[in-house]
Amino acid sequence: MDYCGKCGNQIPDGTTECPNCTEGANANILTIPTNPPAILKLGGIAIPIRFIFIGIAAILVIIFFFPLFEVSCQGMSISFNGWDAAFGKTISSFGSSEKIQGNILAIFLLIIPIVMVITFLTQKNLSFVDNKVFIFSSILSVAGVIGFIALSVSANNQAEANMLKASFTIWYYLSVILYIVSGLISIGCIFWAKKKDSP
Repeated sequence: MDYCGKCGNQIPDGTTECPNCTEGANANILTIPTNPPAILKLGGIAIPIRFIFIGIAAILVIIFFFPLFEVSCQGMSISFNGWDAAFGKTISSFGSSEKIQGNILAIFLLIIPIVMVITFLTQKNLSFVDNKVFIFSSILSVAGVIGFIALSVSANNQAEANMLKASFTIWYYLSVILYIVSGLISIGCIFWAKKKDSP
């Protein structure tokens, strides 16, 4: 894309003079490489890719505090959100209370989407060629899926050790789906950029 070296106006293809100031000779023409902005077009709506990632990550932060799994105990169901899974939960029944220990590693299910929000908030002019950003978001997405799988294994093992049964809520499955979607979008952006760069 060519621009006039004097006034900065875009010069139409095939011409050597600026239509704005008529002084843009060949020596004054600036060729500025432009990278396509990372935009997803849905119908007639153009949505910046970074807003999609920020939205997904923000939803994941909120869902972390929703019940992710339930444990059935003596006819009652006890729900655990991400915070409970990380730091444990005190259960009161029949006049006594019992502390169920958590796994501090579950806090990464909160940290990962926060890091993703911060990453894409700082990418105001994100383009498809910014592969490092999309590689990083792919890694975060994979880490999120692995984290939720680890959470399910840990919850099942802890429940079985106490002869209980753990069941997972729609919020658990929605979180996994959102991580998979963000990972697929990240990988898609990387491949799109490589295809664009190839001759």
